[in-house]
Amino acid sequence: MVRLPLRWIAGVCAGFAVACGDAPLGARADAGPDAVTDLSLASEVQGAGDGAADSQAQAGDLDATIADDDAQTADQTGSSDQTGSSDQTSSADQTDAGAEDQAAPDAEPAADTAGPAFAVTSHTPAAGAASISQPFAFTVTFSEQVKPQSIGKTTIAVTCQGEVVPGAFSTQNNQLSFVAAAPAPPASRVDVQLTPLVQAYKGGALAETYAFHFYTAGLPKLDGYAQLAARYAPSLRVGLGNEQADLLRSLDHDGNWDAADNASNVGAQALAKVAWSVIETPSHYFIGYVFAWPQRAATDPKAAFVNDLSGAIVQVARRPVEKPVALTTWFKTKADEQMWSWVTQESGLLPPGKQAKDVHLRGVLPEAQLFPKALDSFGCAGIAGCVPRRYPGLLTAGSHQSCLWLDAGDAVYQHCANGPAQQAQLVAVDYLPAAKASPAQGPGKKAGEPPLPSFTYELESLHDVWWPHRAEAGAGHLFEDALFTYAPPPGRPAGPKFAVGSKLRGGTSVDFGRPPWAWQWKPANGTSYYQMPRGTPWLDPAYALYMRLGGEAGKLPLYDAAKQTGLSLDHCLHPYFAIDQRATAPCQPSL
Repeated sequence: MVRLPLRWIAGVCAGFAVACGDAPLGARADAGPDAVTDLSLASEVQGAGDGAADSQAQAGDLDATIADDDAQTADQTGSSDQTGSSDQTSSADQTDAGAEDQAAPDAEPAADTAGPAFAVTSHTPAAGAASISQPFAFTVTFSEQVKPQSIGKTTIAVTCQGEVVPGAFSTQNNQLSFVAAAPAPPASRVDVQLTPLVQAYKGGALAETYAFHFYTAGLPKLDGYAQLAARYAPSLRVGLGNEQADLLRSLDHDGNWDAADNASNVGAQALAKVAWSVIETPSHYFIGYVFAWPQRAATDPKAAFVNDLSGAIVQVARRPVEKPVALTTWFKTKADEQMWSWVTQESGLLPPGKQAKDVHLRGVLPEAQLFPKALDSFGCAGIAGCVPRRYPGLLTAGSHQSCLWLDAGDAVYQHCANGPAQQAQLVAVDYLPAAKASPAQGPGKKAGEPPLPSFTYELESLHDVWWPHRAEAGAGHLFEDALFTYAPPPGRPAGPKFAVGSKLRGGTSVDFGRPPWAWQWKPANGTSYYQMPRGTPWLDPAYALYMRLGGEAGKLPLYDAAKQTGLSLDHCLHPYFAIDQRATAPCQPSL
C-alpha cells in the first residue's frame, strides 16, 4: 500500500491525461449508488535500453579482458517505462459525464462532514500478492458508501507493465469491483491507483492517492517442465572462501524483494534456491539455471559487490528420444561476460570437419561424462526407465564463476582455474537438487579429502518468481534502473514491448550482477565471430547455439520433422515472449 499527499493530485491528473476539473465518467442525474463503467485501452509506451545496440569491447573465452567493459562503453539507455503509460482519454470520454458531478476533490461535501474521512479500508488481492488467476479481478472496500459517478478511467488507473488494462468497474454500497476484459500478460505486475477524485456518495473524497499492486499468474500447465528441469538440474561443488558470501541462496532470500539489504540479512544457515526456466522448440528443450549469492567477496576490493548471479543452460534433444546434448555456462569477471560451451559426442552438433575451438566450444565429451547418470531419482516420478542426468558443476569461491568440474579452466586469466593442484586444495561443499533445500553452513572441506559436506537446493520457477519483478527499479527494489529493451537479432522474435532491469542494485563502477535476460556472449579470439545482442543467449537460446556453432556457414542442419533431426529455431513455448504453440502439430507431443 502506498499513500501519496494531496499536493500530488495535480501530477496524478497530468499522468492520466485529464484535467482535475474533468467530469467523472458516467455521471447522470438519476444514477443510484450502484453502477458499472468501462475502462478502455490507452496507447502503448515503449522503452529503449542498454542492450538495444550494445557495442561493448570484445572479450573471448580464452583471450578475455579484465578491463571494465561497461565503463569503457556504457550500456545504452533510453526512455524509461518505470512510470507506465499514460491513460490517454478521448474528448468524448472526457465529456460524457454530467456537469453536476464535476466537483473537485477538495470542494465542500454535500453532507456529513463531521464523520471520519472517506478512505480505503481494505482490498483484495492483498498488496504484493502473487500468481493471481486470469482474467484478474480486484475489489476495494471504503469506509462508507462510494459514489458510482466518481468511478472510472479518469479517476482510477489500472495498468499492467505500463499499459492500461481494459475492463469494467462496478460498485455496491461501500465496495468497488473491477474485472479485466481479457487476460493480462502472464507473470506481470498490475498497479492500481485510486486518485482523490474518487468520492463518497454523501460527499467527501479520498484525501490522497491510494495505490497497491499484485502479480498475475504465469503460463499454465508447466508442471511437466518443472519436472524436466529437476531431472537435468546440476550437481554442484561450491567453493568457500567466505561461507556467508559463497553459500548459495536465492535472489530474494529475505522475502522483501529489496536487493539493498540482501547481504546484511544473511544468517548462519543458508537455504539454497536455484531458479529454472524452459524454452521449448520442436527439436530441443533449453533449460536455464541461475545461481544467486547475496554478496561477491572477490579478492580485488574494487570487484566486490552485493547480489551476484551466474548460471547455465542445458540443451536437451526432444526427438527421437530425450537426451542432453550440450551445456553452456555464463559468469562475470570484472564486468567481463564469459560464456563457455560443451557438446556431447553423440549430439552431432559439431560441424563436419571442424574442431571444438573452431566454433567456440570448450570441448566435445561423451554424454556419460558431460551428463553422468545420477544416483537419485529426483525429476523422474512416474516416468518409466527415467534416470536423471546432472552435469557436474563448479562454482568458484569469491568470484562465483559457473564452471564444469571436468574442465581445468584457463590458466592465463584464471577463469575456472581447476587443475589437479587446485582441485586437491579447494575448500568446498556439495549441493544436489531436491524437493526442499536443507540448511547449509560452513566450514567446507578440502575436495582432495572426501567426502565433502553435502546439502540440497530447491528449484524455483524464474518465470513465476523472478520475472514478475523485472521492471522494479530504484530504492527498495531489485534493479538500478529499468531501461533495458531487448533488441533481437535480425529476423528473430521480438521481446517484451516494455523496458526491464539489467543491473542488480548494489553493484560498483567495476562490476555488478546481471539477470539472465541481459546476459551477453562477447567472443574475441582473432577469428570471425557473430556477436549476439545482449539477452540473446537466454531469450533466444536455439538461435544463440546455432550461431555459436557457425550458423549457415557451419553447415549445421536445421530441423527435419520427418527425420526428427537437426536444430529447430522456432518456438513451441517461450514464457518471456508469451508464446505458447504447444498444441500445434510441430510441437506435439509436448510436456
